Amino acid sequence: MDVIPIQVLTGLMKECYASEFERPISNRYIGGLVRTRLHLPTYKRNGNYAVLLTAPVREQIAELWRRFGIGEV
Repeated sequence: MDVIPIQVLTGLMKECYASEFERPISNRYIGGLVRTRLHLPTYKRNGNYAVLLTAPVREQIAELWRRFGIGEV
């Protein structure tokens, strides 16, 4: 199974959207957004939190992409 570490998501957010946030972008902040706003489950793997890309989670992500008009999955 594939995983996306929260740390990687945080790095991408800092690169692309750091100027749009008033507060510091931290792993904890992004993890909270992933869990509470996007309703994606996170798991602790090898001491780090990550999103485990199971089939239902992939469907959730595809729906989020369609909802926000991001593009093809």
